[in-house]
Amino acid sequence: MEEIKEENHNDDNFGSEIQSDKSPNSGNYMDNKRDSKKRFSKLHKITEIISLQNPFDAQVQYYCKKYGFNEKELRAIKKSFDQIAEKGLMTMEQFKESLGLIGLNEDFVRKIWYVISGGGPESQASFEDFLKYLKVLMNGTQYEKLLYSIQTLVRDIWLV
Repeated sequence: MEEIKEENHNDDNFGSEIQSDKSPNSGNYMDNKRDSKKRFSKLHKITEIISLQNPFDAQVQYYCKKYGFNEKELRAIKKSFDQIAEKGLMTMEQFKESLGLIGLNEDFVRKIWYVISGGGPESQASFEDFLKYLKVLMNGTQYEKLLYSIQTLVRDIWLV
């Protein structure tokens, strides 16, 4: 048994375990790298779980990029939509009530609703449908707004 100790003691790599933690060139560097990947993987899984708990958080950046709102605006729009809509879908009646405008022509509301929801008075609009409409209304170019107006007029012809 003493021979083994002596043999290990005389080895040039004696104590390399201690040095490997400090030097990226040592043999344990790959082990440290694998450990880092494992930690990152665990962190990624935790992030996914949090996203699943609140799916909207996972979509915020996507919606911001696609519809041109910043995160603060998007969260405010979502909060308002959720207060108005039931189970993530808004009806024309809820939309009309959310406008809160006195003397708003019912026909005008129906036309706008048709553009938003793609259907008649009985149809429902999702949050993304609502965002599409708001994008054009708030951030759209004159051309996009004109296109929406034409869509409203053309669809109005089909309603008659």
